[in-house]
Amino acid sequence: MRMDEDRAVVYAEPMGLMDSLKQLLTGEVEAAGELKEDLERSWSADLDRKEAELQATPQEKIDSLQDRIDQNSSFFGELRARMAETGPIPQIDGDGSTEAGG
Repeated sequence: MRMDEDRAVVYAEPMGLMDSLKQLLTGEVEAAGELKEDLERSWSADLDRKEAELQATPQEKIDSLQDRIDQNSSFFGELRARMAETGPIPQIDGDGSTEAGG
């Protein structure tokens, strides 16, 4: 606050540029801190998973690979079934009409 000595009037000081900048940067620092914590948790989980893979026995590694193969086979089986239901993919001619393609 400042007071005009000649008129005995009190003026409220508007928020200064530095105060606005300080508020903005404080919010950004908090957001960056949250992002840092999220990344640390994610990286820690990835590191734990990789350490578990390194300590796995050969049989556990084989089982893990077999599970991944089964998941991929399941995906491709579903894809083949869906393609069998829908038929061939239509091809669009230059005039905009469609023809069954193969």
